Amino acid sequence: MHRFDIHRLFAVGSAMLGRNTDHDATHAEVLSDEVITARIKMKLLAHAVTGAHEFQVETIDGVVALSGCVGTREARDVALQLAEHAEGVHSVIDAIVVRRTD
Repeated sequence: MHRFDIHRLFAVGSAMLGRNTDHDATHAEVLSDEVITARIKMKLLAHAVTGAHEFQVETIDGVVALSGCVGTREARDVALQLAEHAEGVHSVIDAIVVRRTD
């Protein structure tokens, strides 16, 4: 299984967006990231295509990193779309691995 350094992914994503990666965020910003993460996790669990898969979701300053292993490209694509369209998300970093189970 691939291991991703989520903090490195966030630093790259934040740099691409011109965001500061220092974690001196206000409580409201941290809470906002927690809310974004919780909402995305709920959407992933509730969706027929992604509900059977286990995803890791982390959010820093509105940049969401999705990781995990799925059996189809469709599951990966749906997961990314759900995250991209979630309120408060500035960008999504794709660290999802597709492994066919045939």
